[in-house]
Amino acid sequence: MLLLPAYAGVGVIAGIAAGLFGVGGGLIIVPALLVLFHYLGIEDHSMQLAVGTSLATIVVTAIVSTVAHQRQGAIEWPVFWHLSPGIVLGTVAGAYLASHLPGQVLKVVFGVVVVIIALQMMAQVKPKHTHQLPRGLISSAVGLIIGLISAVVGIGGGTLTVPYLIWGNTSLQKAIATSAACGLPIALVGSLTYILFGMLQGIAVAGASGFIYWPAFFGIVITSTLTVPFGARLTHRLATDRLAKLFALFLLFVAMSMLYP
Repeated sequence: MLLLPAYAGVGVIAGIAAGLFGVGGGLIIVPALLVLFHYLGIEDHSMQLAVGTSLATIVVTAIVSTVAHQRQGAIEWPVFWHLSPGIVLGTVAGAYLASHLPGQVLKVVFGVVVVIIALQMMAQVKPKHTHQLPRGLISSAVGLIIGLISAVVGIGGGTLTVPYLIWGNTSLQKAIATSAACGLPIALVGSLTYILFGMLQGIAVAGASGFIYWPAFFGIVITSTLTVPFGARLTHRLATDRLAKLFALFLLFVAMSMLYP
């Protein structure tokens, strides 16, 4: 309970970042939880606990975001259903892989993914609307890759899904909305599998179910669900391109701390 204000603070920052930049709160939550777990003396499987808990918090924010986008009629549900089978399989595979990787290896994977995301944000790379989205097995394969990477590093997949949808002639608004919907199966399936695989490995951390640490979960979602809309409103008032580059520099610092502890 002593760390509840710290968890709430993480939720505030993660929620604002998610709403302001459209990136998953997991990029903030995972490294922050690693620091807090070290303070608590939780060292064994701390990376898996951070990733699993991050995905659990995204369940709540993804529901809130999906409902809001659905009210605007912006979600491309046919695209969602084409991607979902692959997303579910990829998420299960990613959670299984992450639960069996050494913590240090998982930290390196997280760091590399964050570096790629940060560099993309700094370069402001925007895919061109030049293709039609594939269907069938190809769409499922794309979903599998999105689910796999997202489950391994504890993010909702927006940094992967949005560029893919824009590349496929989807408007930015609909790409963000559909990505938010796709984040729900990633987070929900990922959370359940992290609980299952953690229990199968006999993880015994007070306050945790498998690889989800509930005190951190509740502390984060209390504030993140409130600050995501605030961050979204700020996008209309601030020079987000410049802020995105500053945030990318922060992400690079986070990544370097993971790669070179």
